[in-house]
Amino acid sequence: MTEQRRFRRLGRRDTSPHGSAPTQAFPRESEERYRTIVETAREGIWMVDADGATTFVNGRVAEMLGREPSEIVGRPLSDFMDSRQAAESSARLAAVRRGESVQGEARLVRKDGSELVAAVSCSPLHDEDGDYAGAVGMLTDITERQKLEAQVHQAQRLEGLGRLAGGVAHDFNNLLAVILNYASFVEHAVEDRPDVRADVAEIRRAAEVAASVTQRLLVFSRRDLPHTRILRLDHALADTARVLDRTIGEDIRLETEVDRDLASIIADPGQIEQLLLNLVVNARDAMPGGGTLTIRVRNRRIGGDAPDLRAGDYVALEVADTGCGMAPEVQARAFEPFFTTKAKEQGTGLGLATVYGIVKQAGGAVRLASEVGRGTTVTAVFPASELQMAEAGLPETAAAEPSRGHGETVLVVEDDSAVRRVASRILSETGYAVLEADGPLSALELPAVQHGKVDLLVTDAVMPAMSGKELADRLRQEQPGIAVLFMSGYTDEVVTRQGISDDQLNFIQKPFGADELLARVELALGRRSKPVSGSA
Repeated sequence: MTEQRRFRRLGRRDTSPHGSAPTQAFPRESEERYRTIVETAREGIWMVDADGATTFVNGRVAEMLGREPSEIVGRPLSDFMDSRQAAESSARLAAVRRGESVQGEARLVRKDGSELVAAVSCSPLHDEDGDYAGAVGMLTDITERQKLEAQVHQAQRLEGLGRLAGGVAHDFNNLLAVILNYASFVEHAVEDRPDVRADVAEIRRAAEVAASVTQRLLVFSRRDLPHTRILRLDHALADTARVLDRTIGEDIRLETEVDRDLASIIADPGQIEQLLLNLVVNARDAMPGGGTLTIRVRNRRIGGDAPDLRAGDYVALEVADTGCGMAPEVQARAFEPFFTTKAKEQGTGLGLATVYGIVKQAGGAVRLASEVGRGTTVTAVFPASELQMAEAGLPETAAAEPSRGHGETVLVVEDDSAVRRVASRILSETGYAVLEADGPLSALELPAVQHGKVDLLVTDAVMPAMSGKELADRLRQEQPGIAVLFMSGYTDEVVTRQGISDDQLNFIQKPFGADELLARVELALGRRSKPVSGSA
C-alpha cells in the first residue's frame, strides 16, 4: 500500500477524535503502526478534501493551534488564518490541485488569538481513479526561530548603522572643535563689541547643540567612553523621580514596581538617567490623552536561548505605556538613529537609538513589544554585577580656572590640520612651547623628539600608518617620563583594545573647548590632581 493511499484512507476517518472511520480498513497492525507514527511526529500533519475542508489533523497540529482536533476537522484552512493569508492558502491549494507540490510559510491564528508561523510543504492526494481527492500538508512551527532570526538581523542592521553613525559623529566632532574654538577666539578679540559678542554667542550655542547630537550618535554607536560605576537601577530611578514626575505631566499616572534585593549593575549613571528620561518621554508622547506609565525593575535569570545575551543573571528595566502603540513597520525601525514618527519640531529620532547604544555598551540588550491601540513596552536588560554596591569612580571637583603653562614643550600630532591649528593656538597662547606634526611619522623626525625634549604628547588616537597609542609607545621607549594626552572624535573598539579607555584621565573627547583642553593638559603633566567636573 502506497504512502498516498495510507494518507488518503487516514483522512476518511470520522469516528476517531482526529477524523472519520475508514470506509474499508487496511490490516489493523499496519494501521495502528502508521497512526502511531503520524500521531507522534514532531511535524504537524493536516489533510483536506477536494473542497478544502479539513479531514484530519494529528496531535501536533492541534497543539500548535491550542485547539481540540474536533474544533479543526470539517473546517477550511481559511478559518485559522487572516484574510490575506487565506488568499495565499487558496492560491497554494489551487497549485496543488493542478498536481504541484508547494512549499512556503503560513501564518495561522491560535485559539487565544496569537499568531503562529509555520513552514508548510503540501502535496496532492488522488483517488483510485487518479482524480484529485485533496491534499496533505506537513507543518513545522518556526515562530520562535523567526523571532530569533529577526533579532539577529535587527542587531546586525543596527550594528551597521552604528558604524556609520560613529564615523559621521567623528567627522562632525572635528568640525565642531574648530567652530567652537574659533568662536571663542573671536569672543576674546571683540570684548569691546557686545553686538558682535552676542552674534558669536549664538554661533557657539548652535555648535553646542550640534555637539550634543553627535554625542548621542556616539552613544548609539557605542563609541562614547562611559564613566562606569557600580549602581542599582532602583536607586537611579529614585534619583530621577522628581524629573520624571515633571516630565510626564498630571494626566498620566506613574506606577513603579521594584524587586526586593535588586542586584547591582555596572553602568554610567548619567547614561542611565538619559535612558530613563528618553523612555519616559517616548511613553508620554504616546499617550497625548493621558494613561498609565509603568516602570518595573526586576532581577531576571536568562537561559542560553537568547541570541544576544549569555546565560546568567540580569536586571531588567521595563517601561510600559497604555498609548497608541506601534505598527510592525515602525517597530522594525524604532531603534534606527533619526527615525521618528513625531512632527519635525517634536523629536530628533535619537531617543530609542540612544537607549539602544547605552544598553549595548553596558553588555545588555533591548526588547520592544508593541500593539497598535494597546501600548508599548521597552525592556532594557543589564548584566548583574557580582560586586557589591560601592561608590566607584573618581570624585569630581568644582571647575577651576586652568593655570598657564610654564614653557613646557607640547607636541601636537593630528592629521586634521584645522583641529591641529586650534589645539596648538590654545596651548601656545597660554604659555606652552608647541610643536606640530601632521602624523606620527613626521613627528618622529622632529629634532626635539629625537633628543627627548618633549614634555607632553597630545595626539589623535586613530591616524593612518600608526595609531596614537603606537606613537606614544615609541616615544616612551626613548623618553620614559613623557606625558601623553589622547584625543579623538570617537572612541571605537580599536581604541578600546589599545588600552586608552583603561585610563580616562589621559583622554579628551572632541569637540573640546579651551578650558577643557588646558585642564586635561595640566592633569597629564601632573599639575592637577583630579579632572574638572564635566570633563570627558
